[in-house]
Amino acid sequence: MSILAGLKLEGFKSIQSLGKEGLTLDRINVLIGENGAGKTNLVSFFKMLNFMTTVSDGLQSWVGKEGGASTVLFYGAKTTPKLSATLQFQNDGGCFEYHLEMAPAAGDAIIFLAEQAIFRQEPSARGHQSSTAFGTGHKEPKLREFAQRDVQNTPANTLSKALSNLRVFHFHDTSDTAKIKERGYIGDNLYLHGDAGNLAAMLHKTKHDSPDYYFRIIKMIQQVAPFFGDFVLETTDTNREKILLRWSERGSSDVFGPNQLSDGTLRFSALATLLLQPEPPSIIVIDEPELGLHPSAISVLGALVHTAAEQSQIIMTTQSPRLLDTFDSNNVIVTTHESMSTHGRFATKFKRLDAEKLTSWLDEYCLSDLWEKNVLGGKPSR
Repeated sequence: MSILAGLKLEGFKSIQSLGKEGLTLDRINVLIGENGAGKTNLVSFFKMLNFMTTVSDGLQSWVGKEGGASTVLFYGAKTTPKLSATLQFQNDGGCFEYHLEMAPAAGDAIIFLAEQAIFRQEPSARGHQSSTAFGTGHKEPKLREFAQRDVQNTPANTLSKALSNLRVFHFHDTSDTAKIKERGYIGDNLYLHGDAGNLAAMLHKTKHDSPDYYFRIIKMIQQVAPFFGDFVLETTDTNREKILLRWSERGSSDVFGPNQLSDGTLRFSALATLLLQPEPPSIIVIDEPELGLHPSAISVLGALVHTAAEQSQIIMTTQSPRLLDTFDSNNVIVTTHESMSTHGRFATKFKRLDAEKLTSWLDEYCLSDLWEKNVLGGKPSR
């Protein structure tokens, strides 16, 4: 498994720069900060990576949905002529880096100025490395193309696998028209979608292929929703290819549809499935998973994240003090929206907490107390 150990990023949305050394990442990374500080923009960068490495023409599609290249660049193309990023992955084989530089092009599209895969035996071995450049001027990444040419354990192959195993999840939409509430194709079960639109298909597969994991998911849902009995994951006689997320109450034979589950229970069901599935993504990025959950469910969610971190790397944003208290200080990254010295502009800054400096504070207070007192930072100020 490849771990994303570090990230350097410049010129993306509200992020002018992550600094010379970039952002160091661990197995669990919890981003906190005031509203509008820019936490979601870091999630957005990971979503861009997800699109461009797993979807055909994914980069241009994503840029178009965002409103064009100018909206992706820090204060627009006039201020920021290009964005650049370096992702550093580590596994037992060494250190692998994926470097990219992008600039706006005609039609408000975006093109690559540079794309490169780098391998080092050790992260600090600057003089002992091999690299492959993928050219310039292309509109979609060539990493996967180069990886497919050589199925051996090349830097391109390793990086392509690592990036395709990075997935972003956002379970906020539980409206009447949300995909999670609609009938879906039963065979759409290779991986859980970012909006959990194929939750029924994923649960159906898990129940039949990995019943022990399915049982754990059901027990976890029952822990926060005692009335819940089980999912009823069956097709109909008239349509064997479509499946709906139906369920039953504990101790009852009555069957209900997804519209009769509360939003919180529906979101928690998606979270439990994501974090307890038998083959989770290597890197899981979740945006504010606590939305709509009961306080007791939030505490259970924290325990689920710790369990999932045994197999996956977790990057998560939150506004919940209760969820924050389920983690250690060294898991936390504080996000702030700071004034720049010129033109009255602001930029997003990220800083990992220093556990040693907080030792005396944590003898008397929990993390949420320190967040409220603004000892950690990341709280609105004038």
